[in-house]
Amino acid sequence: RPLARPGVWAGRSASAGFGRARGRLAAEQVGPDGTARRDSFSYERGRISFGSTLVIDRVVPRVSADVAADYMSDPLRVLGTVWDEDKINVVDAARGDFELTLKRLNFVMLKFQPRVAVKIKWDEAERCILMDSDTFHLDGLERLDVSKTISVDVEGRMAVVPEGKGGMRLKGSVAFVTSGQIPRVLRLTPGRALKVAGTAINAQILEYVKLKFLGPLIGALRGWEAKSKASLLDDAPSKTSSS
Repeated sequence: RPLARPGVWAGRSASAGFGRARGRLAAEQVGPDGTARRDSFSYERGRISFGSTLVIDRVVPRVSADVAADYMSDPLRVLGTVWDEDKINVVDAARGDFELTLKRLNFVMLKFQPRVAVKIKWDEAERCILMDSDTFHLDGLERLDVSKTISVDVEGRMAVVPEGKGGMRLKGSVAFVTSGQIPRVLRLTPGRALKVAGTAINAQILEYVKLKFLGPLIGALRGWEAKSKASLLDDAPSKTSSS
C-alpha cells in the first residue's frame, strides 16, 4: 500500500455503502455516446457528501467478446491505455495494486490534486475488470488536518458482453464520492456555493475519465482484434498445389 508523503492530506477510503449508489444507476438510460451521469450532494451540520457516477453501456462493433476479454484480462495493460503514464504508480502489478493521480481540482478556495491507491483485478468468470479504492492523498492541503474526517472513494466495474454477430458491448460504471466533515476554513461558505463547487469537481473528474477511458480503450480493443486476426492468418497453413 502506498504511504503518504510527509505533510500531505492522506486518509483511508470508507466505501461502506458506496456501492449502493452505483447500484441504483445500473439501469440508467444512456445517451448517444453510450454514457449517463448522475450527481449527488448533501450538506448538513458541517458534514458534506458529493459524488458522481458515470454509467457506460457502449456497443463496440467488429470486436469479438473473446478478443476484448483477452485484452482486458491484464489490468496493467488496460490502465496503461486509459490513464496517463506519468500519473500511474505501479505498486505491485501482480497483486493489482496501483496509485492513480487525478487532475488538479479547485473546491471553493482550496486547490489540490488527489492521488488514490486502488486495487484492480480481472474477474474471469464475470468477464469484467474491477477497481476499488483503498487509501487516498490530497496534495496541496498540507495545512489542513482532516485526514480522519474526510474519505475519498473510487469504484469501477467494466464488463465485456457479447453483442450480435462478432461484436461486443462495454457495460459498467465508474463512481467517485467525497464525504465527511468539512474543513473549518469552509464552515462559513453557503451550502449553495459548496454544491456548485462539488458539482464542478464531479464534472471535471468524470469528463476526464470519459475522455481518457472510452476513446483510447475502444481504439485499443480494435487494434487487438486486428492483431488477433493477423496472427490467425500467419498461423494458418499455406495451400500449395501438388503436382
